[in-house]
Amino acid sequence: MLVLSEVFDEFLDLKEINPKPSEQSVRRLIEVAGDLPVDQYTRSHAKAFLAFYHEQKTSTRRRRLQCLTSILNFAYWEYDIDKRNPFSRIIIKGEGKDVTSREPFSVAELKKLYSASLAYGQLRLILPILGETGCRLSEVLGLMKQDVIHTEDLLVINIKENDSRGLKTENSKRSLPVVSVSATKALKKLLGAKSDNLYLYPRYASCGYLNNTGASATL
Repeated sequence: MLVLSEVFDEFLDLKEINPKPSEQSVRRLIEVAGDLPVDQYTRSHAKAFLAFYHEQKTSTRRRRLQCLTSILNFAYWEYDIDKRNPFSRIIIKGEGKDVTSREPFSVAELKKLYSASLAYGQLRLILPILGETGCRLSEVLGLMKQDVIHTEDLLVINIKENDSRGLKTENSKRSLPVVSVSATKALKKLLGAKSDNLYLYPRYASCGYLNNTGASATL
């Protein structure tokens, strides 16, 4: 019987997902309970794993459990293991009660933010684009200059997979008209930068490379 780390490698090879959350969960379970054959994990192991995250919000704890639930479901199905998944249907005390609501930015705050962003360095130009289009950070960072289309009246950005990054879902492929003045100014500044690079953000994106984490930390 394969151990957890071996099953996880196979799981990642077959599933097109962001590996980081699952990697963190698998690494933590191995620290807590050991790298065991997948049919040897028990409810006690699941509860010990959950206890490690007792200071985290309940939503975070649930996501961590769901990562391991998916991996073990995969293992049990692939290797015909007749066993209830010990990580599924675990009750988390007070789940959802620790949610804190966030106030949205006011129009005045957004105008101030966008104005400041347009006055500074290249990366800050992404803020009005993100705010006014609803795009994910990776979608804008991975834009190529050819993805920004000039029409008679406005700019249109084509969000599609390229060599720097894929897309979260098939439905993420889309064309977006840029109707915001701030976002339009930001895109024109990026397009007007003196660079022969094909990408709008060559510092963070290139063929086979996207530094989404670095850009997020800097922002």
